[in-house]
Amino acid sequence: MKDLVEYIAKSLVDHPDTVEVTEESTGGRMVLTLKVEAADMGRVIGKQGRIAQAIRTILKVAAARGDLPDRQPSLIIAALNGDSEPEPHTSQSDDDTEDEPAGI
Repeated sequence: MKDLVEYIAKSLVDHPDTVEVTEESTGGRMVLTLKVEAADMGRVIGKQGRIAQAIRTILKVAAARGDLPDRQPSLIIAALNGDSEPEPHTSQSDDDTEDEPAGI
């Protein structure tokens, strides 16, 4: 399972050499943690989380078809630097006015 997630993630991101996948078994669940560069988070998650959901679906199918039908996989996606929040947007120009209403 770990190799499958690593293969998929490396195919999606711009920095495949920094992809890290860890596998942890807790009770009846297998937890896979995928860590990628913060810049690659959008590529792995996708619009409205569709790529992340597709990866989770592939994991469930692989578990059902493989040796582990009773162990449900769980995928956690995190940024390598541990900072899951995006950096605040900073303006390129100093002459932006905040009081001006939109549409003018």
